[in-house]
Parts: sequence; C-alpha cells; structure tokens
Amino acid sequence: GRNRGNMEIKQLRYFHAVLQEGSIQRASARLYVSQQALSRAMRNLEEELGQTLFMRTSSGVIPTEEALLFARETAAAVAQIDEVVYSLRTHCGAERSRVTAGVLIGTFCPEGPLSYAQVQKFVQEHPEIELRCENCPPHECEARVLDGRCDFAFSSFPAEPERFVCKKLYEFCWRILVKRDHPLAQRPRLVLEDLAGQRLVMPGPEQYDRRQIMRALPAGRQPYFVPCDDTLFDILFQKVLGEGDALLMAEHHARLIDTERFRAVPFETDLLRNQVFLLIKKGAVLSPPAAVTLNTLLQSWGFSCELRQDCTPLQP
Repeated sequence: GRNRGNMEIKQLRYFHAVLQEGSIQRASARLYVSQQALSRAMRNLEEELGQTLFMRTSSGVIPTEEALLFARETAAAVAQIDEVVYSLRTHCGAERSRVTAGVLIGTFCPEGPLSYAQVQKFVQEHPEIELRCENCPPHECEARVLDGRCDFAFSSFPAEPERFVCKKLYEFCWRILVKRDHPLAQRPRLVLEDLAGQRLVMPGPEQYDRRQIMRALPAGRQPYFVPCDDTLFDILFQKVLGEGDALLMAEHHARLIDTERFRAVPFETDLLRNQVFLLIKKGAVLSPPAAVTLNTLLQSWGFSCELRQDCTPLQP
C-alpha cells in the first residue's frame, strides 16, 4: 500500500477546492487539472489519512465529519505556506501575481466611496500584483466569485447570501439626471410615479432595476427605456442623454455632472438596491496577494475591517 506521511501541499489545496466546490468536476475546472487526476489525489489523501473524506454522489461530493475537522485544522497552514511562497516570489522578483475583483457597474468613481484613485495608487505601489477590475451587473459579480473567476467582488446584496461572506460597505441615494429644460428639472424631489411615460436611459445590464420599475407601475404608465452603451464614462460625461431623456444615477456620480447644463434631482424609492457589499465566496481562502489587495484597498477607502486569508472573521 501507499506509505503514509508523504502528504503534499498540492493535495491540501486540492482538498480545500473540492470541499468548497462540493464537486470534483467544478473543482477540477477551477484548478485546471483533470477530474481523473483530482479524484486520484483525493483517494491518495484518504489513504494517507486512513479516513474517508468525501461521500460520492451523482450530484457531487459530501464531506464527512473527518473532512470538516481536517479542513479546520489545515486551512491556516495552507494560507501560511501560500504567504511564505508569495513573500519569496516577491523578494526574488518572480512573475506578478494576478488578483481579479468583480465591481458592480458604476461603483468605482472618482468622487465615490470606492475611489478609483486609490486603485490606481495601489497598482503603482504594488508592481508585483496584477490587479484586474471587471465591471459587471450584480448577478455576474456573484457568479464570478462563486466559480473562482474573481477573488472577491464589490456588489449589491447577493441573491443567495448563504453562499457568501458579506460585508456591507456603504449606502447611497439615487438621483435622476435631466437637462435643465426638462419638465422634471424644477422638482425638489422625484418619486417612482414621476417616471411614468418618461424616456429613461438605462444600460443593458441593469435588468434588475428595470424590472423593479416595470412591476411597480401599471402597464399603461411604463417608462420608455432607452438603451445605451455599458461604458460608465459615456454616462458620466452625458454623451447619451438626449433631449427629453432622464437618467437614473447614484448620488456620488452626480458630483461629476455639468451643473450649468444638467440637474440631478433626488429620487426617493425603496424599490432599488442602494447598498454596496464586499462579497467573498463562503469557505474560500484568499491567496496572499488577494488578501493584501483587499485589505489595502479597504483601508485606503476608510473602511475599518481587517480580513484574514480564511475570510473569518470580518471585523467591523
């Protein structure tokens, strides 16, 4: 039989990936290894431990009590080894580590709580990390975190919160952007009924907000939704706002408009999501560069939460 005591760090990483994904198939896709190689590594690990770690089913794998205990005892060790490897690579000038963040469309803004200037500063001060920020609608942010395409995301509250570690970062208010000669421009504030029959500019990915507005207004009083490019700066610099159009925007974006031409009227609604959360896959262990990136950005933005690599706890 196989000798015990020859456990490899690669086996531990594989084990934690299978545990987090609940499936050999999904874990193999995340790790870029074949399902056969991953299954063989798990069998070898079970032989070395003398314990059954996973119950195989037609829909995936179910961890045993021994697997959960093994996971608790080894998570910190894997994170510590990864940190040492990361430090050595950084010291030796090895290739850059990649960190990918999902970002709700419109969240990074020069004047917003998540200032893009701090992202640029981080990139300049950490040349050893290749930081990629991918703008996505909420459902796409969630999907990318769950399947490993993003290390973490800044998005709205998820549809399946039990699958994430969620940390609320801030709330914001909505505004309706119109030209100064628009009939709505002179109102002190607007409510949902004021949008009835209006030409409302909304990017394609903002399907949730569009559905909420349509459900709340009767069929004969729906806005006419004007499609536009998904590029945030096309919106911020008013390249898409035509005559008679209105644009739904977050309050911090309103600081960028040309106030001589436009007015951002306060919009009072409890239908639309107005909170931004940090989302991390529950059970995930951040890589050292991902942990460094996230903690540095949070601190630079003024959020007082320090995150361990195993994502617990998130301190308020």
